[in-house]
Amino acid sequence: MTETSFALSLAVIGANWAVFGSVNKLLNNIWAELSIAAVILSLGISLIGYWYLGRQLRERIAYAEQDAARWRDEFTENAGKATAWPSTERIDCLAARFRFLRTFLPVIGGAFFLIALFTQPKAQKAESHSGSSASPMPVVLSSPPATTPTVRAQPSPR
Repeated sequence: MTETSFALSLAVIGANWAVFGSVNKLLNNIWAELSIAAVILSLGISLIGYWYLGRQLRERIAYAEQDAARWRDEFTENAGKATAWPSTERIDCLAARFRFLRTFLPVIGGAFFLIALFTQPKAQKAESHSGSSASPMPVVLSSPPATTPTVRAQPSPR
C-alpha cells in the first residue's frame, strides 16, 4: 500500500504538470491546486507518521527491555485476546489514521485532478503544455538574404 500510494502521488503530480504545463496555469485552477495539495499533504503525513510511529515503537522496545519478566507476564495476560499488545492503543489508533490518510489523500488528489482536467476553460485546453497556441498557424522559415556578406576568419598578420 505504501509504494502504491507514493506512486499514485507522483502520478497525480506528473499528470497535473503534463496537462497544465506551468506553475501559473496550475495555480489558475483551484481543482489542480487542491489535487497537488492533497498529494503533498499525503507525502508529508507519511514522513511525519513514519517518524512518530518509529519513535513510539522504539519506546515500546525500551519498555520491554527494562523488565523481561514484566514483558513475559503481559504476554501471558494478553495471549489469545484481541488487544493492542505488544503495541499500545495509541500506536494502533495513530497507525490506522495514518494508513487511512496515506491511502485516500492520493485518491482524493486524483479525483481533484480529474475535475480540474474536465472543468478547465476551453481556451486553456487549446494551449499546449509549453504555453504556445495550438491553433494551426503557418510557420515560415526564412533564410538569410543572398546579399548578406559572409564573414570568414582571416589569419592575423605577424
